[in-house]
Amino acid sequence: MEINNNYFPDPPISADQKVVNGLNQDLGNRLAKVSNKVNAIAAKTFHFIASGADKNVWISVGSQQLGTTSNDKANHAYYTPKGVFLRNQKSALKKEASKMQKIMDLVEDHSNLAVKHSILSKDEGIRGMFTMKVDRAKSDFEKTLRNSKVGFQTRMKLLCDFVKGLAQLHRAGFAHGDIKPENSLVYEDKGTLSLKLADFGRAEEVKDESKTYKGNLRFAPPEGRLSQKGDVYGAAIVMIRTLEEEILNEGGDPLLPVHDQDRDEYQSDPSQNRRGIEKLIVEHKAFAGVDVGSLRNKIFRRLPRQVRIESWGDEKIQNQHEVLNQYIDQLKLELNSKLDQKLLESTNNLLKENKDGEIPKEVEEKIHELDQETLRQKSQLVVVCQLLKEMISTDPKKRPTAEFIAEHF
Repeated sequence: MEINNNYFPDPPISADQKVVNGLNQDLGNRLAKVSNKVNAIAAKTFHFIASGADKNVWISVGSQQLGTTSNDKANHAYYTPKGVFLRNQKSALKKEASKMQKIMDLVEDHSNLAVKHSILSKDEGIRGMFTMKVDRAKSDFEKTLRNSKVGFQTRMKLLCDFVKGLAQLHRAGFAHGDIKPENSLVYEDKGTLSLKLADFGRAEEVKDESKTYKGNLRFAPPEGRLSQKGDVYGAAIVMIRTLEEEILNEGGDPLLPVHDQDRDEYQSDPSQNRRGIEKLIVEHKAFAGVDVGSLRNKIFRRLPRQVRIESWGDEKIQNQHEVLNQYIDQLKLELNSKLDQKLLESTNNLLKENKDGEIPKEVEEKIHELDQETLRQKSQLVVVCQLLKEMISTDPKKRPTAEFIAEHF
């Protein structure tokens, strides 16, 4: 039997109940407005600045900062998981935090490692996500290298910091597994720049070379294994990249041309704006490096090379080694020429100040000092280039340790 609800009308609402209902509705509207305002403030409190494979990077832009006071809000950045359906980024970021803590526990001096961090509570975290708070960097190493205001000596100082950081990491028993300039962060304190090795998502404790290298292919060791000696190979590319910036042209063309017969089947992506040795690596078929701007390219270009890197033949590995050796020779040649040019310019400037024909003794002494300093720098360059050639050896066992490099660089 069908029931007619009209036979059961709602009971009449009293005047008092109407008042209560009205107050409840008003309170609900007010709470909704407050909630909207809170969400709007939260959205404005943090500004997204960068992303990696597993994480997004944020900075505080509001009047307060999570997990700290407003006095040091400019000194911190925040990592949250990157939302990609193919991987569990939250788990990856938590693992990275765990590695960072373990490195801090294992090595007393970690001054050149960006491992200092804290984990915020769920209530403090950005939009309720897992949030890691770290010291905020001024820039990464690659951007710093391209900054024309950063002089050669400062670049060399940062490179020394990079090598020290790698030695500290290896001392803890870890291999980084993804060495590249973008994974080193530059900090500024009272006008002085320093560098710390960062991004430990692919870092692993290593006791052997059983694991496959999964980092950036531009810096991949030819053997394709994750190891500390593999890190040393990648560090050599970073060192070349640092030394060459002084002499690259505006377009960042490599010091050696890539001939048509040697070009990779995949052309470099102009939007990536590679420079110097990195540009050569992605254009030359002897190397595994390839530009991948889209997910499709990562799947159909990068992944197959990642899989095949361990099975490269000796001929291809030797070809790669020969190209790098030639590149280091060219680097030494052009840096020597640059040193001679600077010496000539400095000498001429000193002589221009004395137009009477007679050169004061103090000027002669100054010219002699410049000449000796140039000879010293050339001698250092010979040592560094020889070290670079040892670091790119096709036999990982013949590569020097990061500790040795830090002591002799």
